[in-house]
Amino acid sequence: MKKKINEINLALLGCGSWGVNLARNFNELGVLRCVCDNIKKNADKLSRVYGIKSLNYNQIKKSPNIDAVVIATPAKTHFKIALDALNNNKHVFVEKPMSMTSKEGKRLVAVSKKKKKILMVGHLMQYHNGFQKLKKFVQQGNLGDLKFIYSTRLNLGKLRKEENILWSFAPHDISMILSLINDVPKKTYTKPCIFINKNIPDVTTTHMEFSKNIHAQIFVSWLHPYKEQKLIVIGNKGMIVLDDQKKNDEKLFFFPHKIKFEDGNPKAIKAKARYIKFKEREPLKNECLHFLRCIVLKEKCITDGDEGLRVLNVLEQAQKSLSL
Repeated sequence: MKKKINEINLALLGCGSWGVNLARNFNELGVLRCVCDNIKKNADKLSRVYGIKSLNYNQIKKSPNIDAVVIATPAKTHFKIALDALNNNKHVFVEKPMSMTSKEGKRLVAVSKKKKKILMVGHLMQYHNGFQKLKKFVQQGNLGDLKFIYSTRLNLGKLRKEENILWSFAPHDISMILSLINDVPKKTYTKPCIFINKNIPDVTTTHMEFSKNIHAQIFVSWLHPYKEQKLIVIGNKGMIVLDDQKKNDEKLFFFPHKIKFEDGNPKAIKAKARYIKFKEREPLKNECLHFLRCIVLKEKCITDGDEGLRVLNVLEQAQKSLSL
C-alpha cells in the first residue's frame, strides 16, 4: 500500500538561514519529524518551535524510520551526506549544487537508480509558477525561434568562502536556461571579478553557446546595491521577461517587438508590453510538495539527479574557464 504524503517521515539536515525555510514548509506539509545541525543550538531551536526531535547525524543516517532527508548543509558536504542517505535507503532532496564535481554527481545518480530512491536537486526557480508559465509560453511557439536568453541574479548577499558566486547563485539560472532550450551548450566560458577573498570570484559573467545559434548569458554578483532577479528570453517573434522583484501582477510580461527590413536596413518595431498573469504561490512550497509527491507516486522529479548532473557539467565547464 502506498504511503500518503503526511505519512512520510522526513529529516532536515542543516538548520541555517535556508534550512529554516525548508523546515517551515515541510512542517506545514505535515512530514517534518526531526532536525540536525553541526551547531546543536540551531537544531534544538527548530525542534522546540515545531515540537520535533533534534538528533545527531548518525541517528538520522541509521534510522530505519526515516524515509527521506533534506540536505541544506554547506555545498562541500552535499555529496557525502546524500550518498550516505541513499545507501541507507532514503529518498534525498539536496540543495544545489548536489556535489562539487560531475564525477561525484554521476555516482549519486547511479546509486539513486540502483536503490530506486528519489534524488532531487533544489533548483528552486523551476518550481516558480512564473517560470512555469514562461516556459509554457515559449513551448507554445509565442516567441518563435529562440535567439538569446539573459539572466541576472544580483544582491548584496552573504559572502561565502567555501564556494564562489558562480556556484552559489548561477545553478538556478543554468537550470532554467537548459530547461528552456532543452539542450546542453556546445561551449561555456566565464569571466570573473575578485574583490573580497583571494581566488573567490564575487562577480561572474557566463556565456553559453548552443546549437542553432542560440546564446545565453548569466550575470551573478553578491556585491550589488540592490536585489535583482530577471530572466529575459528573446525570440524572432518577441521577448518575454520574468522580473521576480516586481509586484505580483507585473512579474511576467511579453513584448511583441519585431525587427523588419526597410530598403535592406533592419528597423526595430516596438510594441506595448502585455502582462501575463499566473497564480502566485511560494516556489519553495511547490518544490517541497513536488518532492513528496514524487516519493508517493514514484514519479520522476523535474529537477532529478540527471538534471542536476547537466547543471553540474555546465558549472564545471564554467569553472575551468576561470582558471585559463
